[in-house]
Amino acid sequence: MTRSPPFASVALSALVAGGLVVASVISFMPNTVTVTTAVANATPPSSAAPDGAVLFRAKGCSSCHGSTEEDSRSRSAPSLFRLADRAGSRVEGLDAEQYVRASILTPQAYLAAGSGGLTMPTLPVDDAELDALVAYLLRQ
Repeated sequence: MTRSPPFASVALSALVAGGLVVASVISFMPNTVTVTTAVANATPPSSAAPDGAVLFRAKGCSSCHGSTEEDSRSRSAPSLFRLADRAGSRVEGLDAEQYVRASILTPQAYLAAGSGGLTMPTLPVDDAELDALVAYLLRQ
């Protein structure tokens, strides 16, 4: 007499709701049903704070401004190298951080010597990007 192999069946279901994935695998074997359920985040975790140096290049700042002594010599806009040394004395009542922040948000507000009449465009930045750019520029 020959025996047939045990019958097996598997069902998979998944639900995505509210940023979560709920998946279930149901295995049917003779006399046994196994249910395995997993819950996972469907949205990637928020990334770490933006990198100011990466943003400086990605937003196009480095096309006109230099941020190191060497690359500042060949740029068309004022050098941002050692900006922290002079930013706090540019506008009365603003410290270095406030000045750099205001200059990024409203670049036409304060024209620095060496701008050659060029005006910087207003950059679309969110709060985290602004914080990262300010921190980066004040470290150079």
